[in-house]
Amino acid sequence: GKYIEIQFSRGGEPEGGKVSNFLLEKSRVVNQNANERNFHIFYQLCSGVTQDMQQNLGIMSPDYYWYLNQSGTFKVDGTNDAHDFQETLKAMTIMGMSEEEQMNVLQVVAG
Repeated sequence: GKYIEIQFSRGGEPEGGKVSNFLLEKSRVVNQNANERNFHIFYQLCSGVTQDMQQNLGIMSPDYYWYLNQSGTFKVDGTNDAHDFQETLKAMTIMGMSEEEQMNVLQVVAG
């Protein structure tokens, strides 16, 4: 896969960027090794949503979900999933995504 990073000015104009090659661990979605987690966005979603979003998206705690509870690791030292979720929403806003578009993306992630 490719990871595209774009730097923006304070005014929202692209200033630079880079493309990196990476391997997306697809197997991580269905199987995690001991002491490892699934993809961060799933834990961010469980920890960072508002009560309204939780109800609208049907979000439960990470231990409820089979694909998140197999390793038994829900927290990572130095990681604040709720804060990181807010940063994700902020990034989507900066990219020009409306709240409706953001909710559509979150609905896909939430399943």
